Amino acid sequence: MSQNKSGPAPQLARPVYNLCDSDNDNDSSDNNDDDSDSEASLEIMAPINPPNPKTASSVLNAATKASIHSKPAVTKNSTSKLLSVNLSDSDSDDDDLLKAYNLKRTQKQQKQQQQPPLSQSSTTSSQVTTSRPRNTTASEEKQRERQRVREEKARQKEAEKAAKAKQRALDKEHRERQKQQEKDSKKRQREALQQVSGKYAHDEIALLLDLPIYLNEELALANALSEDFLLHPQPVTYKITNSIQWIRKEYLKGGAKDAVEQLEQKQVENFEKSPYLLMLMEAKDFLLLLDRVGHEVDDNYPALEKYLIELQAKYKRVWKNQEEPRIILLLRQVPDTLDKMWKNHKRNKKRTTAGSSLPTEWELNDAIQWLLIQYQVECIHCPSIESIHANLHKLTRGICEAPYKNQVTELECIKKIKSSNTGERPIDLAQDAWFRQLQQVKGLSEGIALNGVKAYPTIQSLWQAYNQNGGDDATNAALLEDCLHERVRRAKLSNTIFRVLKSDDPREKLT
Repeated sequence: MSQNKSGPAPQLARPVYNLCDSDNDNDSSDNNDDDSDSEASLEIMAPINPPNPKTASSVLNAATKASIHSKPAVTKNSTSKLLSVNLSDSDSDDDDLLKAYNLKRTQKQQKQQQQPPLSQSSTTSSQVTTSRPRNTTASEEKQRERQRVREEKARQKEAEKAAKAKQRALDKEHRERQKQQEKDSKKRQREALQQVSGKYAHDEIALLLDLPIYLNEELALANALSEDFLLHPQPVTYKITNSIQWIRKEYLKGGAKDAVEQLEQKQVENFEKSPYLLMLMEAKDFLLLLDRVGHEVDDNYPALEKYLIELQAKYKRVWKNQEEPRIILLLRQVPDTLDKMWKNHKRNKKRTTAGSSLPTEWELNDAIQWLLIQYQVECIHCPSIESIHANLHKLTRGICEAPYKNQVTELECIKKIKSSNTGERPIDLAQDAWFRQLQQVKGLSEGIALNGVKAYPTIQSLWQAYNQNGGDDATNAALLEDCLHERVRRAKLSNTIFRVLKSDDPREKLT
């Protein structure tokens, strides 16, 4: 139908079918398709050019493809938008619409077939709903497991940290203990060296005093000697009247204090007992022992002899051994007291008793010599208390320092000659030693010894010369006569050197 050029184009109308009302229809609505299809309304169309069939077909195809590839859940609005197209008045447009409508119904049926029933859908939704708490529980379990792992790792770290701290403490304690052991070992070694040198000699000796002597305020031995030595009263078991004894024990084994403790426990084998026995005698007590019947000239002091025999027997009985003690008599003011007694005797002109008199000064000295020769008993005169302190201190010091003094031997009496060797060869050392050895022979001066070394550089060379002579002693004794001096023959010195090297008699004296 052509448009009028002179006026506006006439308006057109077309039937419109409601396709969206059938989306929610049930299966029973299919019987009323004819009635619904027959119902139509007219719609005034806009003055537009008729659509190109090709364009409409392409649009319809695009819509169909989009509906096929879209998600299963298609909303009502999307369907209405897809099918709400303007149809032309031509029959071809109606046919296209009908085809699209039929296609839509077919797709709807396919979707219904693909979708599960309502019960199945509800079951699936319930399963999803039920699975959510399970997933939530699993996640919580995983979270708790992670938390447990973290706590376990933390505990392990704390345990490792505590173990390391404990190990460090043990290592530190071990190092400190090792240092202390090394320090103690060095201290013991130092003390051992000091003990060998006699540094602790005064701490190793203890004086055992008879109780009256220990408590005597006039003597005051405790005040005078306790600063250097240990003083202790004699136990009753080992008591000897008016005596002073000594016991000794090494410092590293306990010293004098431990020796006294062992003495109190009667463990006499755990310390050393000195053989010295000091008797502190007053003048009157000693002078009474010098009384002799008839004043015989021969040495005879029966009272003094009886006293010594009884003293030795008591010493053996107390210490339960058979060793003879070395008795020392400390005589207090004996000569002065004897002089006073003679002065009083002459003043009164009376004799002491019938048949006896006071001992003379000669008898006193004779008795002292008789004790030393007959019984090896020493007597020490002490005119004052200070002399008693001094003698007792010297005697105690000599007893405690005796084990650390070097014994004097013949080698100590040999003159020490410094070495004059300046070379480093063995022959130089041998010549220097031989040169100093020759000077030890009596009568050999340094010049004579030097001449002997020039003739025979070493002692081995002289020894070989002695053996080459076939053992002839006369020839060997005269071998060095012309070698020791340039102008004088030294036959005696040559013979002396020969006897020093070849004599087999240890009792032979070299002159």
